Amino acid sequence: MNLFPYAPHLGWHAVHQAIDTVCDMNMNTAAGRAMRTENLVRLADAFKPNVICGMNSYLRHKFLATSVIRKAKLPDQVLFINGAEKMLEAEREQIKKLASHAGVAHPIVLDVYAASELKEAFLPECTPGSGFHHIAPLSSIIRTIKPKKATRHLITEWEFSKEGVAAVWNIDGAGTSLQGYIIGDVFGHVEERECPNCKLQVKRIFEVDRVQEAQAQAEIMGVLEIKVKGTKVDLAEIREIALNTPGVIEAQVAVDKSRTRLEVRYVSNEPEKARKALEQAYSNLEVKPKLVPTTLEKLRGDKLKFEGIKL
Repeated sequence: MNLFPYAPHLGWHAVHQAIDTVCDMNMNTAAGRAMRTENLVRLADAFKPNVICGMNSYLRHKFLATSVIRKAKLPDQVLFINGAEKMLEAEREQIKKLASHAGVAHPIVLDVYAASELKEAFLPECTPGSGFHHIAPLSSIIRTIKPKKATRHLITEWEFSKEGVAAVWNIDGAGTSLQGYIIGDVFGHVEERECPNCKLQVKRIFEVDRVQEAQAQAEIMGVLEIKVKGTKVDLAEIREIALNTPGVIEAQVAVDKSRTRLEVRYVSNEPEKARKALEQAYSNLEVKPKLVPTTLEKLRGDKLKFEGIKL
């Protein structure tokens, strides 16, 4: 079941082709755009798909949440595949938990990394947390670099590195390597050794972030460590703690420009109960965040998923 939205980057079409290749039946949707999520859940309840592909936020907040509310019965074992957005381990666990409430006794949740610049070189996990496997090395050469000198449009000096900015060199049908270019992502680290799970000897990529997200979040939300009240704080970790807290559906972290105020905006069906659980979860932190209940609609409203803290 393809639960990806239609998009100009052709991600939906790539997922359609993949499902068409390996599955007996392929149900294509537009993630609630062409048909309401409630009707998609009815289809899933009737046809029992055992492979469901989509963006993890849609799976968690719409499709699986609606499946639980509507008391839909999914198959005993389902493979969920996330793509097009980063998935934290806490979000992976949320998908598994919601799936179990919809009748899935053995949920498997895998992640896939892809980009328009990589063309058909999709990089899947073989097992959760195993890294994104570069299984199409003859399609694209993928390396990480540290830019050292650049003009406005061209990096003129760089060095290869084990972590850093992602660069790709596409290879055409004649084996010709084209000019390399930056694809806008950063890789936390890359491993070249054999995968201990599937035994493939391919490049495996871990900790992928968008360049602009890494920069913006370091300045605004703090995925990288920043100082709040003079203390180093990893705000990605703070968000993950929130997502691991019982009763919390979604969370957003924000820091004001003066770096003196830290907020965790959380979504919960029981805000007061979730607040108490969050207070306990953050009790050992040196800098304790202000807890602000909010709604999914408000969190979705900003393109950067950030609102300025009102003084």
